Amino acid sequence: MRCPTLLAGLTALGLTVSTCTVVSAQEPIADLQALLIEHGCSAGAADGVWGPRTAAAAAAFAAASGTAIDRPITSGLIDTLRQSAARCAAADDILAHYLPQDVLATLKQLPPGTRARVCQGNFGTRARLAQLGPEDRIQGHSSQMMDTNNLSYVMNEFGFSVSAVATAAFVRGDDAQKSFLIKMLAKWARAGAYLKTVDCSNSDCGGEWHSKRGKERAPVKDWVNVEERLIPIAFAYYTMLRDYKPDEFAGEHAAIDKWLREFQRRLPSHARATKSELTWDINWQTWGYPLFDLLDGRDAAFKARLSNVAGRLGEVLLPDGSFREHTTRGSRAAWYHFRALGETFFALEMLLANGTDLYPQFEDRLEKAVAILLDTIDDLDAGRNDAMHPARIYEWAKTDWHSAGEPTTQTFRPMDYWGWGYTNWVFVYLHRFPHTVNAERLRALIARFERLPEGDNTIGLNVGCLYRLGDPGLLAREQAVEQLDDAALAQALSDLLIPSLSRAELKAVSLRQSDVIDSYSLDIVNVFINNIEDVLHAGGGDQSRTALNVGLYADYSGSAKTVDQLQHLRLHFGPWNLDEGSRKARFDKCDPLVYGPADIRLAYGPDAASNDCILSQMSEEDREFWTAVHRRLPEIIHAGAAGNEAAAKLDQLFTSMVSQKSGG
Repeated sequence: MRCPTLLAGLTALGLTVSTCTVVSAQEPIADLQALLIEHGCSAGAADGVWGPRTAAAAAAFAAASGTAIDRPITSGLIDTLRQSAARCAAADDILAHYLPQDVLATLKQLPPGTRARVCQGNFGTRARLAQLGPEDRIQGHSSQMMDTNNLSYVMNEFGFSVSAVATAAFVRGDDAQKSFLIKMLAKWARAGAYLKTVDCSNSDCGGEWHSKRGKERAPVKDWVNVEERLIPIAFAYYTMLRDYKPDEFAGEHAAIDKWLREFQRRLPSHARATKSELTWDINWQTWGYPLFDLLDGRDAAFKARLSNVAGRLGEVLLPDGSFREHTTRGSRAAWYHFRALGETFFALEMLLANGTDLYPQFEDRLEKAVAILLDTIDDLDAGRNDAMHPARIYEWAKTDWHSAGEPTTQTFRPMDYWGWGYTNWVFVYLHRFPHTVNAERLRALIARFERLPEGDNTIGLNVGCLYRLGDPGLLAREQAVEQLDDAALAQALSDLLIPSLSRAELKAVSLRQSDVIDSYSLDIVNVFINNIEDVLHAGGGDQSRTALNVGLYADYSGSAKTVDQLQHLRLHFGPWNLDEGSRKARFDKCDPLVYGPADIRLAYGPDAASNDCILSQMSEEDREFWTAVHRRLPEIIHAGAAGNEAAAKLDQLFTSMVSQKSGG
């Protein structure tokens, strides 16, 4: 009964009562939930239902505000809580529990242009992410998981791409990228992606490894793969995206949170308690489970996990540098040893972030572990990978524990995964131990590979780029780029482009009879040039452009493709390289020579007059940018021609065009 009704009844009885206080059976739970959400506490929807998430959010806010939140909830309590400025753990607070202060301080101190160039991301990754559609389940894995690349391909690609784009957007403060990711994650969330996978989190679903080589069906591995990828996605969302435009994207945030919390509900029981083990993958155990502790205000559970990990490191990383149940895995020992290094370094960094430095205690073991890996890679490169000439790791691999093949032959070579996040531990090592023999060997190894990891689908954050920001010489180099005068800009751009050209293969990537001219069209080079905008404009301009995807089309009158047969030369790029205004333009009005459904082209030589139509359709900023790229590309190529076969060939083509009629 409400106060007005009660007062009217008492008045009818001849009683005069001016006020009344009624303890209602209906607590204002929805009001409390709305307040918790406003203060950054993950209470789910304000639906008026007191469940475990609301209880956890209330406990987190109580700890932050110093005000007890006990049932029954009253309006007076809510009024008191509204006076508090406290908030639940925000992204910065969570990251501070994962990354040591020296790493976070470097990230905050460097200028945006520098951060963007190191933690780059590119349009290709975003385009790949946009093409992926949600799956409802994973199924079909065997115990050995040799089939995971096929069965989990979409999920692996999605997780990697989310981490790459999220990290780049986070570091750059790129609103466009964040909006794109929020919408993409909401799409997958509303589809309930992977939640129809058989849930083996709290049972073994029949177990695994019933045969020596593990070829039998093992549903538990399906769920393991789901955990491996959804926890990193959860980490990316809650640390880099959750606080982004909460009102504008309220529906999207609610859908994503509901999806990830339903996934959390299905995690093993010890994920919601205090147990943590460093046995397999740091992403969902040592790295992943504490995320939900922090989100839900379970400080005691978080501290217990860290204590457990600290106590177990010595059981996993052995005195000889091997890893228990990793380096002994027969034909896959090199792969698991490589992965265990990542688990260990990220565990050590997390402990360091929370005040426990175990590096001095384990430095000798770590050096031995890294040496085992590097020696094994050298052996594999030299062809020592059989019974007569086994690789270094055979000393441990011969135990043949849970292996898919004979231990004398390593079927998983760690560096096959160089471009993926598994490699990011290397940059942690170089940050902590920059002057060791192993550090020099790792730097030499890095120089052999043409790309660094853009993302990390085992963690959700591209940790490697954050540690590369701590390179002592990086700041000076990047500041020098920002101070370049106009005369040096082309050379700076050349420094980015020419290394890419040196890896280009000048052959028929796509030799075909052209559909618009009677000649052979050859895509002679197609490269990603990361962060080209920052160099062209000396640190200014549109900071949301993370990379440039350009190519060069050469059209020849004959299949020999000699310089004297060259008819047309065109710079081409996909529409995803343009800003939103330009992407809406009517390029189809222009000559088909310089416009196709999948790409836009700017011609050189006699055809250059057709560029006016393309450029006139662009936004002012894009028009300025692409005019500069088009104009400078020949001089960039010429600057790199000496001693560079690819650049020299392209220089010949540009010279040929200029001799016909300069249009650039």
